[in-house]
Amino acid sequence: LDLFASSELQQAHNSFSRKDAFLHEGKQIQSTGAEDVFHFVAYIPHDGKVYELDGLQTGPIVVGDIAEAGHKWYTIAREAIQQRMNVASGGVKFNLMAVVGDKRAALKEKQGGLAEDSTEYVQIQSDLEQQELKRKQWKLENERRRHNYVPLCVELIKQLARQGKLPDLVTEAKGRMEAKRQKK
Repeated sequence: LDLFASSELQQAHNSFSRKDAFLHEGKQIQSTGAEDVFHFVAYIPHDGKVYELDGLQTGPIVVGDIAEAGHKWYTIAREAIQQRMNVASGGVKFNLMAVVGDKRAALKEKQGGLAEDSTEYVQIQSDLEQQELKRKQWKLENERRRHNYVPLCVELIKQLARQGKLPDLVTEAKGRMEAKRQKK
């Protein structure tokens, strides 16, 4: 299974990678090995086994047999995740996500056979509107996350310098930092 055979998935995944703000737009930072390498690891059930899909590995890794374990597949995945977290050093960051169906599709299906004036239909319609608002917010957050704010910051600093305000602001900021250090 090659998730990156899908150009849409590859493009979406790569769009969240860090950009070096001081290089031309679109160039990616190359890992030097000194910083964290962030990537996705997925666990899926397939043909009675649970597989780990790790983008840094050459292929899927079997982490358990569902029939042998006598558990639900996600119990095996949870144990593999916990083991991975226990082995990692204290500085490693983890983010746990689940791939789930689109709530909007389930809500629309539920709403399908209901009368438009029923309380349940109105509630589901409200839930659908909330889901749409949530997606608009996600889109805005993602646009902000991907945006390069360095030119704005540089221009702001230039304008403050032209107006002669920069030295005083720098002195004030240094004073606040020193006060914070002394509180510790």
